[in-house]
Amino acid sequence: MELERNHPAALNGLGQAYLNIGRFALAETFLKKAANANASAAWFGLARLYLLTGKYDEAQTWIAKALTEQPNEPTLVQMQEAAQKKALPEELRKQLAPAGKSGNSVAEKAAADGWRHFQNGNSRSAELAFNRALAKDPENLSAMNGLGFLLVNSGKAADAQKLFERCLEIEPDAAGPMNGLARCLKDQGKVDEAIVLWEKMRKLYPGPTAATVGLAMAYLERKEYEKSVPLFDELVKSQPDNAEFKQKLEEAQKGAKK
Repeated sequence: MELERNHPAALNGLGQAYLNIGRFALAETFLKKAANANASAAWFGLARLYLLTGKYDEAQTWIAKALTEQPNEPTLVQMQEAAQKKALPEELRKQLAPAGKSGNSVAEKAAADGWRHFQNGNSRSAELAFNRALAKDPENLSAMNGLGFLLVNSGKAADAQKLFERCLEIEPDAAGPMNGLARCLKDQGKVDEAIVLWEKMRKLYPGPTAATVGLAMAYLERKEYEKSVPLFDELVKSQPDNAEFKQKLEEAQKGAKK
């Protein structure tokens, strides 16, 4: 199965993977694309990248956006102080530094290769690369998340679910695995559980995200038109050229008037 090019999850995953091996120029390219595609998970990545490269004004922009979602998150507060002072303390630098510099760089590089293939729609090559990463580091979050999306996109929701659940055990509020798990639940007919998870994601990450799409579609399919209308309206405003969102909004509006 070929994967959608420029999917926000793929763009963010690829950007984060390049960031974790210190490939800053490539990381910036893909994280910016992800942010422009409403992947709020890319905001922290960009904030981290710009702090590490001394671009403090740019860092402040993305830190401010990330703080709208997590106002009192300690690391973000430290990052904001560093950006304002235009000086990165050594302890914070160590915390933000690419994992590949001191961790399993072979696994990180393989994960980055996996996301690159994912983003280009090459599912088989992506699968091989993610598995190479997991062979070197069985709990590599980037590779587990990527492999999970490959599986759910291939109709293997039960297998994907295990990977997303493990990701969330390690990083409970990770947006990508949270959306992936919700998709798995929905694909297995557990729509109520998927909705609960997407609603949680909406609270953690406000604004148009994959959770907005998931909820809008789920409510529309259940003929809960009043709930789906504001969600599709939000999506249309964020992506005015998206014909599918416009069509779904019209469908929901008609249903709500009945």
